Amino acid sequence: MDKTFTLETPATPADLFDTVSDLTTYPSWIDFVHKVEPVNTSQDPTTEADSPAWWVTLRARLGPLSRSKRLRMTRTVCTPPGADGVGQVRFERREIDGRDHADWILEVNVRPNGDSASLAECRLAYSGTLWTAPLEPLLDQGADESAARLAALIADA
Repeated sequence: MDKTFTLETPATPADLFDTVSDLTTYPSWIDFVHKVEPVNTSQDPTTEADSPAWWVTLRARLGPLSRSKRLRMTRTVCTPPGADGVGQVRFERREIDGRDHADWILEVNVRPNGDSASLAECRLAYSGTLWTAPLEPLLDQGADESAARLAALIADA
């Protein structure tokens, strides 16, 4: 599954980037991201300062059924907006248990949209098959709601 959706906010590219580059904000604006906790570096010495890691709990509800998945994710790209207002952040699944896991990638590209707004192009890529059915409808239905919550989160900051 590879889904892309675009969110428009009245924020500047720098303010938008500050929010989307912080994975702990994602439960506030994306429905299926249920919980994000920083990895404790004393328990996980592979976590480095320039590549922080988080435990991310994803939850999808489809009618009475619910699925949850806990992932270890790291920030693999973090390029703040330059003079052109364009920036990028990318989080990828990086488990350390030695087993093969499906890829999870969450990437946000930030760019200006006119004089007083910004766009966040959000991409979710998942190489597995187990989560595809519950996630696709959530992503399709939740893009507008996510944009409104993201704009509100930035306005409150």
